[in-house]
Amino acid sequence: ADSYAAKDKRIKVFHKENGGLSSARNAGLDAAQGEYISFIDSDDSIHLYFYNVLLKVMNETDADIVQCEMLRVPEQKVAGGVLPECSVIEFTGEEAIKEFYKSKITVFKSSCNKLFKRRIFQTLRYPVGKIFEDRWIAARLYSECKKVVYLNLPLYYYTVNPGSIMHAKISEKHYDTCMLYIQHYDYFLEKGNIELAGMALRQFFISLLNLR
Repeated sequence: ADSYAAKDKRIKVFHKENGGLSSARNAGLDAAQGEYISFIDSDDSIHLYFYNVLLKVMNETDADIVQCEMLRVPEQKVAGGVLPECSVIEFTGEEAIKEFYKSKITVFKSSCNKLFKRRIFQTLRYPVGKIFEDRWIAARLYSECKKVVYLNLPLYYYTVNPGSIMHAKISEKHYDTCMLYIQHYDYFLEKGNIELAGMALRQFFISLLNLR
């Protein structure tokens, strides 16, 4: 990383003690000075045109978040070439929150397949020490948005690791999932949005049934 930074002044490297994924992301958010934010997990990879496409759509639609499909792969890959036509679907922030609660797939739940406008992180940071940290903060991020855009184009490649937290059947994972929906419930109840609070509560009970 330091060698890349020495070659390109746009690249900045920050060395910090390992504090987990949320801690690393928060350190990046604290240091960020640009207009946009994006997260790529260290064992994943992206299409060569990932940023070109997402930034182009963001500028054309004035979206606060642009997100693409995620492709599960057995190992890191780099793809290029001509991209196919794709659908561009626009949501309000509230509609995106509803998709987050309704969808079983990770498109609306992950932070990695997205390009964000940095301003929506102004008062938000990832919870340190929680499993599924993306889901803890997702509803609040969407609530800061006027417009969210989804592309049905797989530009982010999630490397499947059978031994990872996402695939480990442990009670801590289920407990954190339950508690994040209670946090969402309190958040939307405080904002007076009874519909979203009810959706969060429903997800809490669904997660509770899976608690082992």
